[in-house]
Amino acid sequence: MDLSMIAAEYGRCTWIKVAALAGCTAVLMGAYGAHGLKNISNERRQVFETANKYHFYHALAMLAVPFLKRYHLVGALFSSGIMVFCGTCYCNAITGNESVIRYTPIGGWMFIIGWLAMLF
Repeated sequence: MDLSMIAAEYGRCTWIKVAALAGCTAVLMGAYGAHGLKNISNERRQVFETANKYHFYHALAMLAVPFLKRYHLVGALFSSGIMVFCGTCYCNAITGNESVIRYTPIGGWMFIIGWLAMLF
């Protein structure tokens, strides 16, 4: 086994670890939403739940990343999408800060492009 094969295998295994971390943080955020966010509006609760749902979906989808041809691209798009889409939704839901929501569609596009990148 040459060095390039070892590096490629290590890169693929790294995405499993990233997926595990994303899944762990999705569970933690879900627990925080269920137990720590008692006195927020229904609208903000809905935003939080949407973020948590997409966080879980993409953490699970990232488990497929090592098996893809363009695994680095898809992994980067999904993990960035989690940070931008879910992160801005979480921030808005927890703090009520409306200014971060303008960045949410960027994270959504990262998810969409990530799914499309799985085709090639």
